[in-house]
Amino acid sequence: MKSILKFSFPIFGCILLPVLLHIYPPKIIAELDKRLYFSSFVLVVLILFFYKNFENSNENIEKRLIELTNKLPDIVYYFIFLIFTLITQNYLLNYETLSWDIPTYLVATYDIAEGNLPYTTQWETKGPLLVYIYYFLSILSGKTYIIFRILNDLILFLISVIVFKLVMVVSKNEKITAFSSSFLFLTIFGMRWYISEFSELYCLVFLSLSSLVLLRTTEIELNKLFIVSFLISLSALINQVAIIFIFPVFIFLYFEKRLNTKVLFYLFIGGAVPQAFFALLYMINNQFDIYFFNYFILPFTYVGGTGVEKNLLYEFTVWLRELFNYQNFLYFSIFSTVCFNLFQIFKYKISRISNLNMFLYVNTLFAFTIYFLGGWGFAHHLFYFVFFFSLLVACINNKKSKVLIYSFVVISGLSVFFQTYETSTYNLRNFESLQENYPLYKLSNEIDSYYDDYENYEIFALEYVLVLYYLEKPNFSYIIHPTNHFQEYITKTLIEYNKIELDNVNNLLQKNPDVILCNPERIHMGKVLQNEYFSCNYEDYAEKYLQLDTKVYREDKNIEYYYDKYKKLNVFLKNKSS
Repeated sequence: MKSILKFSFPIFGCILLPVLLHIYPPKIIAELDKRLYFSSFVLVVLILFFYKNFENSNENIEKRLIELTNKLPDIVYYFIFLIFTLITQNYLLNYETLSWDIPTYLVATYDIAEGNLPYTTQWETKGPLLVYIYYFLSILSGKTYIIFRILNDLILFLISVIVFKLVMVVSKNEKITAFSSSFLFLTIFGMRWYISEFSELYCLVFLSLSSLVLLRTTEIELNKLFIVSFLISLSALINQVAIIFIFPVFIFLYFEKRLNTKVLFYLFIGGAVPQAFFALLYMINNQFDIYFFNYFILPFTYVGGTGVEKNLLYEFTVWLRELFNYQNFLYFSIFSTVCFNLFQIFKYKISRISNLNMFLYVNTLFAFTIYFLGGWGFAHHLFYFVFFFSLLVACINNKKSKVLIYSFVVISGLSVFFQTYETSTYNLRNFESLQENYPLYKLSNEIDSYYDDYENYEIFALEYVLVLYYLEKPNFSYIIHPTNHFQEYITKTLIEYNKIELDNVNNLLQKNPDVILCNPERIHMGKVLQNEYFSCNYEDYAEKYLQLDTKVYREDKNIEYYYDKYKKLNVFLKNKSS
């Protein structure tokens, strides 16, 4: 009984401590999904009740299961991952926009197409390597937006294969454990929050490869350690915060008693080479200031630039609740994985945890920290956490405990697969007609028809920047993302570095660009705000512009997943006589 109580304290603490410490306001507590807490409570009781049975029972059945699954060639598992990825990632393909960020990154590729360095004339907050990757995939897809979206599914598939190989190392070649980890990873990524081409996705390619190289390095192989830090540095050239994952490498090597001056030197050189290359590239082109403020100024202002008070712990419980509503058994998979890992940690203490397991635990902790460092509470800030958490299935020693998790993972994965199968297969079969019927795609064609062939015209997109990508045009402003124009922590820095002017938007509007796309209202942090920074009313532009009738495009619910029926789409075309 004492041992059961010993294991139960950390679990009940995870559930009840936030409430006991009054972290949640009473109003929020009342609004929490009671089903989530009740299910968690019941699951903890069941796990505690059966824990001793899991620990002491005969494992012949589990061993037989491992033997049978190990007979299957790896290619079979990869094929399952590929089909599963294509089905669970494309049920929202009929929606033209899932996130504002993706069109912004696509428009940023214009600089590369013109032979410039990233962010020379079109600026975004992420690292320059992201723009090169986007440009490469855009060219590979023939600059067809919908093919670009489908092509990115292969990136996710590649990561799932690396997860499989990573877990094979940690679990000592248990294919069923490797399959479950990859399946868990892909099932979580089937949630609406993760069906998009966020920068974190590409970071995970390099981070997962760096972890694989490190864990396959049995001795002090300096060339491989060089590769480890080199890959992490490449990841940081996509999204700056990824540099934090160099610290778990140091901790792992310390516990492995392999950390010495020579190792540190090779890690430093490996990490410095990609950064030095890009810094030198910008310096040679007299644009080092762009590199400097993107890496050493904005990441720190971003953390404090939310402009709102957020209870991030509460936001995380919202994520858990959405996960529970998305698929109950998926939530059970995650919760059981947490429970069994905590049982193991409290039973064996830190000193008896293997270095491989410690490496995954530390990475998961750092990944979770990123969510709080960001300060915004966005679900895609949990990308890294989801990746490393899916590896924790391999850390569980008791095979019966694993079988329970295997069952939850397979049930949840199959459920999601069959829920999305019909819609996804329809979307994939009809992908060409989907793009032709995208509202903004049709709008871009209408805008282009107003001008003669080869006639050059400028577009100032304060909304719906995807139109710029369709028309292969840069934005009239240096800033691309609609909200960045009005975020002081960004504009203040860009003004200091002479990249934009004070009251930049109004100054640009006074230059009378040929096309203006705007919205008299804007959505920020879930709130509807009237545009107090500039006018988007046609009366103020009627002298020089005509207004397109965009009602048919705006009322098409496929224009964006988070459809707002009150949101407007104002398009002003400058009279050719003006």
